[in-house]
Amino acid sequence: MAYKKNDRKTAFYGVINNKNVLICHRMAYKGTPYIVIPDGVTAVDVRAFEGEGIKSVFIPSSVKRIEEEAFNHCESIQAITLSEGIETLGSWAFNSCYRLKSIHIPASLVSFEGKPQPFNNCAELQKITVSESNPVFHSNNNCLIETDKKTLVSACSKSTIPSDGSVEKIGAFAFTGIPDIFKINIPDGVIEIGESAFNRCYDLEEVTLPDSLVKIDAGAFFGCNLQTVNLGKNLKSIGSRAFNFNKNLSGDIVIPDSVTKLCDHAFEGCGISGVTVGKGIKSVKESVFKDCKNLKSVVLPEGLTEIEKSAFSCCSALESINIPSTIKSIGAYAFAHCGNLKELILPEGIVKIDKSAFEFCVNLKKINVPSTVKYIGDKAFYSCRKLMPPSLPDVADYIGKNCFEDCAAEAAIPQSACDVEFQISETELIKYKGTGTTAVIPEGVEKIKKGAFSHNKTLVSVVISATVSNISFHAFDKCKNLKSVTVKEDNKTFYAESNCIINKAKKSVVFGCNSGELPEGIRDIGQYAFAYRDELVKLVIPESLKKIGAYSFAGCKNLKTVIFPEGLESIGMHAFADCVNLEEIILPDSLKILEEGAFANCKNARILRLSQNLKVVPINSFMGCAELE
Repeated sequence: MAYKKNDRKTAFYGVINNKNVLICHRMAYKGTPYIVIPDGVTAVDVRAFEGEGIKSVFIPSSVKRIEEEAFNHCESIQAITLSEGIETLGSWAFNSCYRLKSIHIPASLVSFEGKPQPFNNCAELQKITVSESNPVFHSNNNCLIETDKKTLVSACSKSTIPSDGSVEKIGAFAFTGIPDIFKINIPDGVIEIGESAFNRCYDLEEVTLPDSLVKIDAGAFFGCNLQTVNLGKNLKSIGSRAFNFNKNLSGDIVIPDSVTKLCDHAFEGCGISGVTVGKGIKSVKESVFKDCKNLKSVVLPEGLTEIEKSAFSCCSALESINIPSTIKSIGAYAFAHCGNLKELILPEGIVKIDKSAFEFCVNLKKINVPSTVKYIGDKAFYSCRKLMPPSLPDVADYIGKNCFEDCAAEAAIPQSACDVEFQISETELIKYKGTGTTAVIPEGVEKIKKGAFSHNKTLVSVVISATVSNISFHAFDKCKNLKSVTVKEDNKTFYAESNCIINKAKKSVVFGCNSGELPEGIRDIGQYAFAYRDELVKLVIPESLKKIGAYSFAGCKNLKTVIFPEGLESIGMHAFADCVNLEEIILPDSLKILEEGAFANCKNARILRLSQNLKVVPINSFMGCAELE
């Protein structure tokens, strides 16, 4: 409908359900009309106006709730009238309304649900006001503040963070995407900067961090234009990608000793030239300083035990770094492509140098491999063209393929590292390299990694040792001839029955083979537990079972009969996908959850009976079941 209101032509082309919820609205003509939501509407549903070209919207007092992303990406909207009566705004209700100029919070609006910033990424917002009688929020210096929690919820380009003690936390996404902010002073008393608080404030060049600051959350200053940063002396935590891609952030970064948590990618892609890591850090996390192309020197503290994956990779200017005596492990790609690194001294005590850790360090001339090293991963020193390979320890359990390929000379690999049956890194079984029919997992192994035995054609039986407490998905993928699995009696995590490995605490089948009748007492069949087992023809499931996990019987091409018991409640995604010879699918009435693709491509299934308690049957649950009668 189209009509006049306050001498302006308005338009409303919406759908309102029988509960007076506006569930969708779509433009009926080109232009940017003024929208007046009709009286009587009680809620605006999820994404009801998403992407509309509306210019303004009047929301009457009958509306109590505006749901998640209701006005998401209404990029032409300039004015919103929230009448008294509105109580709740959902996550990012007005996200990316780039041209919105001002917002007033009435006294009745007391709740922001989900992601607490309903005005996220409103780049042109300049004024935020709150009714004086609002019991939850107030405004100060163009900041929307949750009073009791002392949290700055939403800000704009005209905001100044109050220094009167009313703000202790800069909330998640509070300043996200706001342009024309060049300098931010965070006053003393603020203890936390929330997730993505200043994310993509592309003009932000300078920030003052107070000594009261304890925590900088994930993505807090992601993609800003910061030039320098001085971290407060009481800071304890720097979140993932906190300063990621501040390409003009230069000079030295000093991580205070008070910091105990420095998360992955925190300074990735920054322009810093030096780093001093404080004594509180025990592990340099994944990609923390990756691609810091101007980084020349790094000082690491004693007490550090691990340098994780890609921590300093592509730091092409890096010339020097001290490796503390406490280091035990250097992760995959940790120093890959550090083209200016010339010499490195590794301490006694280091156990693991993971794959590609130093690959393409083209100017590396000298490095030692201590006698304590047990594992050197594939391509660890690949294409270090000036490197004369060091002598390697005879006690190494594994030295990877192509480890010293394209170096200045060939390396002498100890025979003991070439003939090992099990490739083990510390307590993790990486790969079984044996050719026998039986594999007995060595004592001391705690984890069997993904793919450790996959595609093995000779293995008939496996014995799980007492120390194994973690078996990854896909550990035994497509071991076609594996017929028997047993577990040592003193294993605290697993036991074996009917050729199934079962988690004692969860009563869950982790892996099974050659078992048509599952043991009583199990409650769960884990992901991929029986996937691609060609020997399965008939499957009898005990009454104790409640859940069949994703892909648990996928690709069992000879499976013809499955007897599902009353009591079964859930079948996961693609659980029986590609069981091409399955003939009948008789689901018990206890079944409440059937996930997508559960019986996809069961091409010979002719009979299907659904549970009376299923509320949803995903559209592709029986895709490719062309023979169903």
